[in-house]
Amino acid sequence: MVTLVITLTINNWITKMIRNLFILIFIYFIQISPSVSSVTINKTRVIFNEGDKVATITLNSNNERDSLIQLWVDNGELEAKPSTIDVPFILNPQIKELMPNQAQVVKIRHIGNNKPQQNEELYWLNLLEVPKKVESEKNYIQLAYRTRIKLFYRPSNINEKSQSESSESLIFSLVNDTLEIKNISPFYITIINVKEKDRDDYRLIENSNFMISPKSSKYLTIDSRSYSKEFKYTYINDWGGKKEVIKTLGN
Repeated sequence: MVTLVITLTINNWITKMIRNLFILIFIYFIQISPSVSSVTINKTRVIFNEGDKVATITLNSNNERDSLIQLWVDNGELEAKPSTIDVPFILNPQIKELMPNQAQVVKIRHIGNNKPQQNEELYWLNLLEVPKKVESEKNYIQLAYRTRIKLFYRPSNINEKSQSESSESLIFSLVNDTLEIKNISPFYITIINVKEKDRDDYRLIENSNFMISPKSSKYLTIDSRSYSKEFKYTYINDWGGKKEVIKTLGN
């Protein structure tokens, strides 16, 4: 997930209306092309297992200029300031200046009290990249990019089944035009699409990109007159890979 933060440095002759137009254009650009940040993370998610001393990610700068980066972890509050967030993780480094084409290893440490947990916990790892200011008399727009990836804290006592096995054990049931997808496992499960069988093909169900929390359900509206009560869904595993699963009602 990439969020665009825009800092404008423009002479007074450009009106407020034009500045707003620039912002709208760049927000649209981000929506159609999310991978614009020049500092990238080598993972799409981080799994921190209980008992591990440290987890790591690697940042890679593809920028032609120096970039200042800030890293922090939040618990789902997108707009919260890093200084106000209380999470059981510390990062090293938290602020770093990256040179062009430089790689940087970031260490993640858990500082919680290790009380027994029954379910996996979800946090978000944030990377804010601010390119170095250009010394120029010309007007320019400075863009800051914020990337968020999922950080899962996984207690050791929930590993009777793996995340992949749990993702393939979802229970599908149908009441009228509502499809219930039940996750009975202690894992968060990310689904990127659900399709219902329609004769010899599968039809995509709208709004079927979501995450199901541990021991909870997701509800989708479907056409209950489908030719077959068979479904196909795609989930994301621990390594960011995609896998398809075929399900029938009640299984």
